[in-house]
Amino acid sequence: MDIYYMQIYFQLFVFHLNLFEEAVESFALILGITSDHPLINLLMGKTLFNLGRKEESIEYFDVAIKNNPMCYEAYLRKSRIQSNLITLGMTLFNLDRYREAIESFAQLIEMQPTNYEF
Repeated sequence: MDIYYMQIYFQLFVFHLNLFEEAVESFALILGITSDHPLINLLMGKTLFNLGRKEESIEYFDVAIKNNPMCYEAYLRKSRIQSNLITLGMTLFNLDRYREAIESFAQLIEMQPTNYEF
């Protein structure tokens, strides 16, 4: 087993221990070597999501999907984020908290500016 795969396995171990900050640093190093690896992009997205950096995580889910169209988990996680923003926006709107609702919808539009089906 070469050093590259040993490093990937180590990072998977770090991820599963919920050491998310350390995992982000490690995945960034691996992505510096091979930026299009679907699994590493998926894991980076999941790690950022767990750290509350949801918008940033979508970028990595998109790369995972682009390089492996069968990466269903990336599709699922991305759609979950978008669905939560829609729900949040509608809830805020119904509570007459319009400014916050607009911010939620603006985040959604930022993620998918050409999607008119929301």
